[in-house]
Amino acid sequence: MEELSLLLNAISTLAAVVSAVKAVQAKNEVKKLKNIINGDKNTQVSGDVSVSNSGNNDGVISGVNSGAIRK
Repeated sequence: MEELSLLLNAISTLAAVVSAVKAVQAKNEVKKLKNIINGDKNTQVSGDVSVSNSGNNDGVISGVNSGAIRK
């Protein structure tokens, strides 16, 4: 009985190792495909934006602000 338990433990350990290796291979393949589709470009942009306005304005402004607005 102890031999059977040891054999099943070895089989499950081997299956876990094979599964982990296949998962890493799949992740690397997805990275390659993503680079083929999107290219290797860096999409992070940084810099300063200057906005000025001298009129009277009414309305709604919508969008995403990912930085600080200073006057």
